[in-house]
Amino acid sequence: MPVQPLLSEEPMKDFLTPRDLMDVLPYSYEGILDMITRGELPAIKIGQRILVKREVIENLAQTHPHPANATKRHSREKTRAQRK
Repeated sequence: MPVQPLLSEEPMKDFLTPRDLMDVLPYSYEGILDMITRGELPAIKIGQRILVKREVIENLAQTHPHPANATKRHSREKTRAQRK
């Protein structure tokens, strides 16, 4: 009889590692770990793995847009204002 794992990989799609977050947030790996340590970014630790719920990142992205996007938006608005 085959043994089934207690947790499938499917629930893990709901979580991101600090390395995954580097692609989403404008912070270095160390910066993300600092945010977790200070409690600014809620995370859980399972063994050696640090995981952040994807939902937390989606909410963070809505309330705090990526600075690169904000800069681009500001530059476009400034250019439009200069044209008028």
